[in-house]
Amino acid sequence: MSTPTAKHLSVQELTEAAKEEMKNVALWLEQATFDARGDFEQCSDNDGLVNAVSHFLRLFPLSHPANQTRITAFRFKKPATLPVSPGAIILIPAKIISGEPKVSSVKIEDGIYVHLERNTDVQPSFCCLSILLWGAQG
Repeated sequence: MSTPTAKHLSVQELTEAAKEEMKNVALWLEQATFDARGDFEQCSDNDGLVNAVSHFLRLFPLSHPANQTRITAFRFKKPATLPVSPGAIILIPAKIISGEPKVSSVKIEDGIYVHLERNTDVQPSFCCLSILLWGAQG
C-alpha cells in the first residue's frame, strides 16, 4: 500500500515478516556507533550494519529502481534537514526514541517506510535505516 502524501515523498507499509526482522535491526542499532553529521548522526560501523540488516534486506521489497544503492542508518535527536541528492532515500524507522517524530508532515511509526525524492525536514527523535538510491527513477 502506497500513500502519496506530498510530491516529494510517499509512505508504504512493510510486510509482516519485515516488521518482525526490523525489531532485530533496532536492537543492533541501539548498540551501534554513530558520528555527528551536522544536525543528525550517521552509523559509523558500516560492516556491522551490513551484517545486521542482511536478513531484513532479503525481506524488503525494493521496488524503486536505482543504478546504485547504499545502506546506512541515521539518528535524529534534534530538528534537521536531510539532504536527498543525487537520487532518492528510503527511510525505514527502526526505533522511536522520544516524542512524535516526523519526516516532512508524515508521523513516523513502526512498520512503515518513507521514500524521499528531495531534501526533507525531519523532527526528532528516532533512529532509522536508510537506503540511498542513485540513478533512481521516481
